[in-house]
Amino acid sequence: MADTPVDPAGEEVVADGKQVKLLLDALASVLAEMGVLTDDSEASDEPMPETNAANLDALCLRADGLKSQIDRLRKIAVKERELRAVLNRAAPAPVAVKPDVTEPTPEEKRMTVPAMPRVASIRGFVGANAEERAHRAGQWYRGYVFSDAESRRWCKDHGVESRAQSEGSATLGGALLPAEVLDQVIVLVNEYGKFVQNVRTVTMNNETLAIPRRAGGLTTYWVNENAAVADSDAAWDRVNLVAKKLAVSNRMSSEILADSIVDLASYITVEIGRAFAKTIDDCGFNGTGAAGFGGITGLIPALAAVSGAKGIVQSAVATGFETMTISDFIAALAALPLYARSNAKWFISPAGYAASMARLRYAAGGNTVEQLTGGVSETFLGYPVVLCNAMDSTLGVDSAKIKVLFGDLELAAIYGDRKAVNIRTSTERYAELDQTLMVATTRLDVQCFGVGTNTEAGAYVAMKTKAGA
Repeated sequence: MADTPVDPAGEEVVADGKQVKLLLDALASVLAEMGVLTDDSEASDEPMPETNAANLDALCLRADGLKSQIDRLRKIAVKERELRAVLNRAAPAPVAVKPDVTEPTPEEKRMTVPAMPRVASIRGFVGANAEERAHRAGQWYRGYVFSDAESRRWCKDHGVESRAQSEGSATLGGALLPAEVLDQVIVLVNEYGKFVQNVRTVTMNNETLAIPRRAGGLTTYWVNENAAVADSDAAWDRVNLVAKKLAVSNRMSSEILADSIVDLASYITVEIGRAFAKTIDDCGFNGTGAAGFGGITGLIPALAAVSGAKGIVQSAVATGFETMTISDFIAALAALPLYARSNAKWFISPAGYAASMARLRYAAGGNTVEQLTGGVSETFLGYPVVLCNAMDSTLGVDSAKIKVLFGDLELAAIYGDRKAVNIRTSTERYAELDQTLMVATTRLDVQCFGVGTNTEAGAYVAMKTKAGA
């Protein structure tokens, strides 16, 4: 039998074509018939009948013919793969390796994408090999999300992961993002959003996750000599996370799909990351527990639900950002327990920051020209300031509203990440507009618990404007 064809990268060509499999099945059938005839002859003391001998000769000829067809198809597959590499600008024909050059590892081969097309900038992919990772992501999007056969071949040739498709639209179905694309979406959620950045994040390997939480400590007692010491136990409860499905849909024109691979990857990845981040922030800070927030109760409503909460500091004067004073912020700082101060931060909207903190800083005087032209440092009263669009940004009179949060959100909330993003597409929904519908879904949950009681503040406090105009 001839040697098995080998592709330019030095790997055996796997017989995965439909025609090759049919030929292999036929060859297996021929071998089985030859085995039966040979076994019958060996079991008999008589010479092999001429009929059996003739049948064996015919089967041998047929086997040789099948083998030749299989070898021919394999050689064609090798040639097709080589030509595709030549045609693909990002994967030219392999260059002969000099004998004294160290052979790259399989992982290095998988990650090598020579002759990358140059682009002015890449949105959504940063760090080492950003262009390469964006190109690989674009090939995956075009191949497995938009069902482009050539891009699928490229992904198989270059080891880009393709996970099993799930139930989806009637046209193209759904596909799970591979790890190298999913990582970028997670990075963007953290970059655009402020909630996930500042709370404790846990990975949910299942749809539900129960996390033990210390609810109370041991109790000390004064005792007399030879008197028994009363027992005490630390109290524990559980924070239960239940994955909730979050979806975002987007319509894309055929012109976007026809863009370069890198531009396609950047556009889709950034859109998904930004949309998820915006919703997670809104749920994490403002979720009311209603269906519109996925049943999630955010930090502000959770604190507001505590009757007479010590964690809410209401101003006696300010009815909006413009009338807040240093005394209001100092009162919030004073209300936060010591255990939550080492990692405490201010959380405020950009508009609120400009109308309150920045105003108070500049009003205090003593600013140099360099400070005024170089921008405001995002710290206030010695603590970092986190600008968050999900926080209240209403200017002017806005009575009895929570406007600012201060504290350590890592001790106040947990974000459960199911770490899976599914994409479904449909080319039929908006066919008359020459657009493709894309729906991305993920699963997550948020639980807020560090709200304190009516006698002591929790891990964060809220600044509330004065009641009444």
